[in-house]
Amino acid sequence: LEAMVATDGKYPSSLHQLAGRCIRHDLTALPSLLEFQPSGALVDAQRKRVLVPSRNWITSLPSAAVVSGGGGAARSGIVVVTELDRDQKADIEALAYINDTLLALSEKSDGSEILALKWSVDDSSLSLVRRWNLDKDAPSEGMVYVPGDGGKGKLYVAYDLLPVGGAKEKRTVIHGYDIPNVNDTSVKKLHTVSKLSTPVLTQGLLDAKIASMQFFENVLYLLFDNEGLIRSFDISAGTFLHEWRLPVIPGFEKEWEG
Repeated sequence: LEAMVATDGKYPSSLHQLAGRCIRHDLTALPSLLEFQPSGALVDAQRKRVLVPSRNWITSLPSAAVVSGGGGAARSGIVVVTELDRDQKADIEALAYINDTLLALSEKSDGSEILALKWSVDDSSLSLVRRWNLDKDAPSEGMVYVPGDGGKGKLYVAYDLLPVGGAKEKRTVIHGYDIPNVNDTSVKKLHTVSKLSTPVLTQGLLDAKIASMQFFENVLYLLFDNEGLIRSFDISAGTFLHEWRLPVIPGFEKEWEG
């Protein structure tokens, strides 16, 4: 996707799909393409990879694939870097880095949890080192890490209330959590310490479901997948900045994931 710059030069005015300007990754090298259900994407700039969670595994793709003459993309470097045991009932929805620890938001039928993973010495695989249950009894959809002063930031998790009786226009709540200490084995559950004002974030939307959240250069970006919309906010001032409509691609009008 290519951002087209508006006349004021401050924000792009819209997003368009431009032929020849995107990289399409060929995923046929994955163990089972039929089981691949991507639920997000996280750029790992240090390792020059894109991490894509799907169900109980995380896939690593090169961030700059070489497009072949036949229109496909090079398969080399597409690997599964972790696969959690099925009895752990993990369904990974989002990823976030805090220093050298990768946090994964996992949705379960009886609630949600956050998993902490560490890279091996050769950066070839991820291992689970800690896990914490979350206090909200609702399906989770998105997670973002927002740094704070003195190294103290927060994790924000977006929950979907529709499966537990919420209306489409009021289906989202966003809870804030303190960053857990990976070395403290006594903590088993994370408790809400703050909430974002979802009436402000979702004003005017008919379907307020949030699929993904990102924080970049002091701006919070929210992806409303069923609305086909991205909104940005100054999280410190609590003010709306801009919004972008997603391009219309036949067959992909909804369920944007990251």
